[in-house]
Order: sequence, then structure tokens, then C-alpha cells
Amino acid sequence: MKRFRQIFYDLLPWWLTNGEGELVQYSLGFMRDHMVTRARLSLEARLPSRAGASALALLGADRGIIRGRTESRESYVARLKAWRYPRGHRIRGNAFALLDQIANYWGATLFDVSTISRNLVRNRREPDGTETTTYSTEWTWDDGDLAQWGRFWVVMQCQPGSGIGYTPALGDPALWSYNDPTACIGLTGMTPEDVVAMRRLFRGRAWKPAGTRAEWMIFSKDGGFPVYEAGDQKNWGVDSGGVRIPGRYPAYRYVSLSPSANNTYSGDPTKFPTTVRLLGGADYTGDPTNFTTTATLPGGRVYTGNPARFPDKVLLVDDGDAPRAL
Repeated sequence: MKRFRQIFYDLLPWWLTNGEGELVQYSLGFMRDHMVTRARLSLEARLPSRAGASALALLGADRGIIRGRTESRESYVARLKAWRYPRGHRIRGNAFALLDQIANYWGATLFDVSTISRNLVRNRREPDGTETTTYSTEWTWDDGDLAQWGRFWVVMQCQPGSGIGYTPALGDPALWSYNDPTACIGLTGMTPEDVVAMRRLFRGRAWKPAGTRAEWMIFSKDGGFPVYEAGDQKNWGVDSGGVRIPGRYPAYRYVSLSPSANNTYSGDPTKFPTTVRLLGGADYTGDPTNFTTTATLPGGRVYTGNPARFPDKVLLVDDGDAPRAL
């Protein structure tokens, strides 16, 4: 197919296809070719099968479909084309639509993914795509009212080869020289960008059911499914006979999906422990009579705290966002 800057030789008289006439016609033809090319590329950019890399990213953002960590172009294009049918946007508020998005991001065959709602309903997507719903699942995360049905959790049961692991335990001497830029606090094989991607699924064109709130994403590196009975999981630590001990099972790792709500710590003075369990199992007991009211800073300056300005809430460091690099 000839372009405008070529076809004028066949359409115009000789005095317009030679000399200065040729230069003028060629320039006009070149501008027409540019406008046609721009119009064609603009039309193609809205078609996933013909769009370039930058256009694919924009299409994904517009449709709320996040590209998987290692997803091929072919696979991502197929998911973008299926945005409306057979599932996609048509069931965006369905739990299984959310599970599909999560599975495709991490690798569908590498994770057994579930959502657990506060009213004890578990929706599960197995690595082979099998979907099941179980009622009355044993799940007592905290002492919140069962009527708060809008809260839910995501459980990632990692299968062999998933690449997800745990960082060394606090107190492990190996941690002093630990420097893994691909890790978040507590997890390896996962980056802060992965956490951001997961949270994006619940904002804007959210895949969650309307009126609900995602609480935590729970990782099980060995494929087990957590069972919570005590109802103390909302706190990192709990009081046990006056001793502060870890509140969550060490077999799992947790990433907040609602950091503005879950990462705010509010102390309970009635549950303040008299001792704290240190690394290695030893107990530390403070002596209130030796608690200082002032501190001498470098340079001889004296700092005195103002009890009237002591906060009752503290925003904790986000364990899912902080990169693990010491």
C-alpha cells in the first residue's frame, strides 16, 4: 500500500512532481501520513491484542486488572480481552472474581487462595482452578461482633515452588548480616511492590464485594490453613498471666490490606503486663521505682517528657511495605 508521500507521483502533473513542486507535495504527503498513522495507532491502543506495552499498562489500570509478576503478554492480553465476558467485570463483586485476580498475579498453580469472612464463610480457589464454598469455618480472629460481616481475610497457602519463604527469626545471628532486597519484613520472595499491587485490588475498581473491608493477607509457606480459636489475632502480642507473649501463630506471616485501620495501635492500660518475654524465652520485669522522668541527651541537654502530650495511639511500621535491607 502506497503512502500519501508516494502516491502523488501518479496523480499530479509533471510540474508538481519535480523540483520545488515535488518538495511541497512530499511535505504535504508526509504530514498526511503522520496523521493517518497517529489515528491508526490510537485506535489500536484500545485493543489489547494490538496495543503496545505502555498501552497495555493503561488498559490494565482502567479495567482494574493487574499484570502478574511473571505473566506473559499473551496471558495478560487474554485476561484484558475477557474483562467483560465470560467472568471479569460481570462478577467483580464476587469473591471468586477476586480470587482469580490474586491467583493470576502470583501464579495460579502456585497458591491455594481463600477468602474468609467474619460470618465464617470460606471461598476457596485451588491451584487447579476448582472453586468451593464452606460455611461455619472455624475462624475467630478477634472478639469483634459476628454481625460485622463486611470484614474478610485472604489466606495464601503456598505450594512447592511458589518462591515465598520466611526471613530468619529475630535473634538469629544470621540476621546481623542479612540483606535481601527482594524481601519484606517476615517474608522472602515478596517485595513492597507486591503489597502495593494487592492493595490496589481493593481500591478504585475494587474486586471485593461492596461494603466489605479486606483486613489481612495471611501467608502459609508450607501450604497449611490457619485455624483461629482464641480471638486474639488482632494484636501482635497478648497478655498471659502478666507476661507479654506473641499473639499470632509463628507458622504464618501477615500483611495488612487496610493499613490505615490495622496499623494503628491503641494501648489498653488495663492489660499492661508486669513482665515481657524476651528473645530466647527469658522474662524481663521492670522496676517502676527506677523509671526516669528525665534523660540526659548528648551534649549535656536534659529532656523531660510531657505526660499531657503522650499519644494514646501510634501508627506502626507497615510490615508489608518496609523492604528488608539492613
